[in-house]
Amino acid sequence: MACHFDEYDKRDFALAQARELGLASRSCAAVGDSRSDLPLFASVGLSVAFNASARAREEATVTVDDDDLRGVLPVLSRLVTATR
Repeated sequence: MACHFDEYDKRDFALAQARELGLASRSCAAVGDSRSDLPLFASVGLSVAFNASARAREEATVTVDDDDLRGVLPVLSRLVTATR
């Protein structure tokens, strides 16, 4: 493990990356599955609970249950369409 990220480090890292790219946080999406994703979910425009815990499902914009992570792609395309 290169470094340990807690739930706030995840959020802070993602938001810093967005700033570097000149993106508003509302134009970003996050995909996660547990409690440690909740601060990030609250900070982005679209949050996807993927095969997630009950709490993550409650906090996410949308929930996806699938055997393949590519199952989130149709949901993520909504964000791309909304920001055009």
